[in-house]
Amino acid sequence: MGSQGTASRLQRIARQLMALLTHPRQGVGEVDVLQSTAAELQDQLSSGSLTSEDLVLYYLDQIEKHNSKGTALHALTSVTGKERLLTRARELDEERRNTKVPLGPLHGIPILVKDTMATPSLGLETTCGSLALKGAKGQEDAAVIKQLLGAGSIILGKTNPTEWSAFRGLTISGWSAVGGQTQSPYVRGGLVPGDTFMGHSAPCGSSAGSAVAVAAGFAPVSIGCETDGSLVQPANRAALYAIKLTPGAVDMTGAQPGNPDFDSLGPLAKTTIDVLNLVNTVSNPGRAQIKASELPNSWNGLKVGFVDPHEWQPADFVTKPNQSFTAQSISEFEDARRRIEKGGAKIAKDLPLKKLVPELDILLRAKLKDNLESFLSFLEAPNIKTIKDIVQFNKDHAEKELPPGYDNQSNFENAVKNEPMSAIVYNETFDRMRKTQLSDVILNLDGNDVDVIIAPAGGRLASVAAAAGCPVANYPLGFAEFNGRAHGVNVIARPNDERALVNVMAMWEKTFPEARKPPPSLL
Repeated sequence: MGSQGTASRLQRIARQLMALLTHPRQGVGEVDVLQSTAAELQDQLSSGSLTSEDLVLYYLDQIEKHNSKGTALHALTSVTGKERLLTRARELDEERRNTKVPLGPLHGIPILVKDTMATPSLGLETTCGSLALKGAKGQEDAAVIKQLLGAGSIILGKTNPTEWSAFRGLTISGWSAVGGQTQSPYVRGGLVPGDTFMGHSAPCGSSAGSAVAVAAGFAPVSIGCETDGSLVQPANRAALYAIKLTPGAVDMTGAQPGNPDFDSLGPLAKTTIDVLNLVNTVSNPGRAQIKASELPNSWNGLKVGFVDPHEWQPADFVTKPNQSFTAQSISEFEDARRRIEKGGAKIAKDLPLKKLVPELDILLRAKLKDNLESFLSFLEAPNIKTIKDIVQFNKDHAEKELPPGYDNQSNFENAVKNEPMSAIVYNETFDRMRKTQLSDVILNLDGNDVDVIIAPAGGRLASVAAAAGCPVANYPLGFAEFNGRAHGVNVIARPNDERALVNVMAMWEKTFPEARKPPPSLL
């Protein structure tokens, strides 16, 4: 082991000793909040070397150290009350002691959820990052919250979204008036003032808090939501594995909508097994479960397509170009393709997949007013019933809601003053776009006899997935030499074929273990 590996091991031991001193326990299990996975923790819970009460204390301690203090990552908007969490943990520990039947993979495991999902049973507000929703809790828990609680998970709190899931107007990702500016724990020096909304220093995407929280050890796993890139893009910047499930595969009741024709949610985690277990948990009843026992052990039999990475780079207004990083990321992308081919996978490269169609951005916002106002009714938000109310609230509280650099609410203003697209025009435009984009995805998959297509994460493959109605995943790949930011690949599959994404993810994780590591700033 080299000096760097020895130093890393010593740092890990030091963190574990500090945790033991802070929260002494009778068990002998180790918890490294930066690296422990939900599956590993479940093994320790099952062996009796650890309790869920221990876990709650470990993660609350990390949150206390680094959310608003320490590195001040601002990944969370709220934390469930400590006594409520400990009561929940003790009940689950008691259930574990008294049951003789196998418990699920999430039983007793702490988790975080995006602050766009109603959580009244936890005593937590649902703010979507807006001060206008302070006090709003919702008529009942969101469907996904019920599923997670039913699986025995412990919801520690809620993660900081880009306010209103970035539907208010174009702005730097990861900021909300409630939670502040989420910071990447990987980027040296933090967010650069004036950076673009998906710039190299940004946490990138409206589920930024969900991604940063897992990378920073606030929980082993989290749930984010996505309409177009909001989940897989922040996972990309946090060196995580993630999947946005096929729209319609998850019950989105009680979660802030963007446009239900594109909306979905999914897990962010450090390992494929954790992603798999969460996909199985949040999927609608009746969907086929993905079995860990059936994951591949080699690349043989896997069929993987790649785009030309030179053609799938972000636009300059999205991410300011950095020539050294562009060269590095393309080199690592091509090296990954070669390693996968050498490993035995069937490879097709330079696939001519069409990029997003122009109708997408218009369609994403076409139902904004009606969808959001329906959600406001569900939340029973005090004094906030319409988008017009939100616009006015922001103007009345501009110092906090519209500060310099975060003062764009043009989408909301346009929704107030403009007539919405008619149902006939919307349906015709949507059907044409979906048919065109999905046909092209299927043509590239079938025509090249592959099951997934991989592209640089910055190239908006997530937008292609949104337009086509496909699931999309993120796999980590490396870290930028110039500022430390994580980068990876986005991966698309046929509608409802999350299994293909998980199969390739499992082998990617085995092939590129160096792509996933804890943030140096927290070691």
